[in-house]
Amino acid sequence: ISLPEVFSYFWSTGETTSTIQACQSGSYSVEIIQNGCAFKDTIQLSMDNPLLINLEDTLLLCNGDGAWLDAGALSVPVIWSPGGDTTAIIWIQNPGLYSITAVNGCGNFYDSIMVEAHVNNFEFQNDSIPVETNHSIAIDVGDVWQTILWSTGDCTPIIQVFTPGTYWVQVIDDYGCDAGDTLVVYQVNDNPAINLSHILCYPNPTFGELLIEGLSGQVTIEVYDYLGKRLISLSSNETKQYINLNSYPIGIYYLLIQTSSQKRESWKVVKI
Repeated sequence: ISLPEVFSYFWSTGETTSTIQACQSGSYSVEIIQNGCAFKDTIQLSMDNPLLINLEDTLLLCNGDGAWLDAGALSVPVIWSPGGDTTAIIWIQNPGLYSITAVNGCGNFYDSIMVEAHVNNFEFQNDSIPVETNHSIAIDVGDVWQTILWSTGDCTPIIQVFTPGTYWVQVIDDYGCDAGDTLVVYQVNDNPAINLSHILCYPNPTFGELLIEGLSGQVTIEVYDYLGKRLISLSSNETKQYINLNSYPIGIYYLLIQTSSQKRESWKVVKI
């Protein structure tokens, strides 16, 4: 607080200079004597402290989720951008740069946070996999997840399936984002003679060339290896179709034929 140079100053704080340093809120008075005349005045001083806004630098938002942005206990006017919200806490659901401005007697105070979207892209490679009669198959989602929950109640990366059916799994990644998928395990006919529903597939065992006869209408033909990985997928409206396994190693394969009415038949094929 400063006053022009005069003869005598008498502050309520006891100081006698023309300028004093006020360090707290309160009432301050001064008496000035000049040429025998006394002048007195009082000022009420309210002091603000600099505002502290402490947003995180970044926030990871799982796809489809929302989060609260909290700027702290602020009792002064604020405004967020984008959106124009005027509360210290807001709910957001979209990625982007969010900033808040707060105002008091010390000035304008600003902080911002970058909200980034994260998607857990887990899904099975195939919609379905075959299992032979009286056999089992392992379903593996990998060991990169923080949490795993199967429809069977298992919490391990790999489950052993003995029964055909529909199985689902829910996984949570390192960022806390979840995803899930469903897999159909279907039983295959392990009879190498393969003559079912008027469809004939031969030779079986085969050295590489497989002929499918007796097809009718639009069908989807798929070939899987013993791990359930889909190797071949094609559509056909012919009455017969050649399948070439020459580029694949000797072993057991599974043939799936599905009609446009979603009826499916499947068999085991042996390549020698």
